[in-house]
Amino acid sequence: MTRRRPTSSDVAREAGVSRTTVSYVLNGVSGQRITEETRAKVLGAAERLGYTLNAVARTLQRGHSSVVLFALPPWPLGPPVAEMVSTISRELSLLGYTPLVFVEQDTERTNLVRACHEVQPIGVIAPSSNFQPGILQKVCASGARAVISYGEEAVRGAYSLIVSQAAVGACAIEYLLARGHRDILGVIPTGGELGELGKRRSAGAREACRAGGSRYRAIAAELHQPALESALRRTISLRCPEAIFAFNDETGFVVIRHLTDWGYRVPEDIAVIGCDDSPAAALFQPSLTSVRFDIGASWTALAKLIRQLLSEELVTGSAEWMNTQVVARSSA
Repeated sequence: MTRRRPTSSDVAREAGVSRTTVSYVLNGVSGQRITEETRAKVLGAAERLGYTLNAVARTLQRGHSSVVLFALPPWPLGPPVAEMVSTISRELSLLGYTPLVFVEQDTERTNLVRACHEVQPIGVIAPSSNFQPGILQKVCASGARAVISYGEEAVRGAYSLIVSQAAVGACAIEYLLARGHRDILGVIPTGGELGELGKRRSAGAREACRAGGSRYRAIAAELHQPALESALRRTISLRCPEAIFAFNDETGFVVIRHLTDWGYRVPEDIAVIGCDDSPAAALFQPSLTSVRFDIGASWTALAKLIRQLLSEELVTGSAEWMNTQVVARSSA
């Protein structure tokens, strides 16, 4: 037999008070003449019965929930993304919000609007690419009082955190140039959200090479596919680069494996640098030099931005976001 969910009437009956008193106590309504003894009775009765506030009713009453909807592009859930989700969830919880992670599908940007109207979040954090014309207005119409976008471009009407993927590529190249490498090959993915990130990182790498007076070329292929091995081998056989810039650490691992299988020494013959500074980078042989993002500090600050926006300490605007640095290891 299914047990009936306790109601506020049950709590009132158990505590010997009115439903209005129960509502005042459990909702924390101030300015009411309720003694500490009565308050304790209500809280004790609610605990004994297992009563919890009806979140749906509270949301309807206030026009929003305590939820902060955190939208992610369809990225692979590797260590950097896992750290990102863990940090923002923890920081939002510490500030009294309920984090809800939502993975967008790149083919249907309207999913964000649907999710907002279903949960009526108080805040929304989403990639700038989600905010096509009219989307921000629909998100705000769901009750969201604080909207933060993150990505390459600013979103008018939201607080925008500018994340330059081109700067990531430039950071890797500047490190290689400082070590005397003048012929650099980029290896980037194709298709989907990662393909777009790869293009931007590669563009930053190309510009840094141009500014440094060095040569840059790139190949694009799907990771773990024969096409990548074939394209890499063909490109190297035509002209062997001094260094390879891999889109991320996983790509770097695959590149090093192929190079060693073909008899090249890393870094003596070809240096390799990746991105993300994943835990495996330090354990791989040779250990992988990688671009590290200051994710922890960035996401902690992001959670606090929500509170500032809700308290109107901050107005809409934009800021550069995410610091990068190279963690030097054996591969470069």
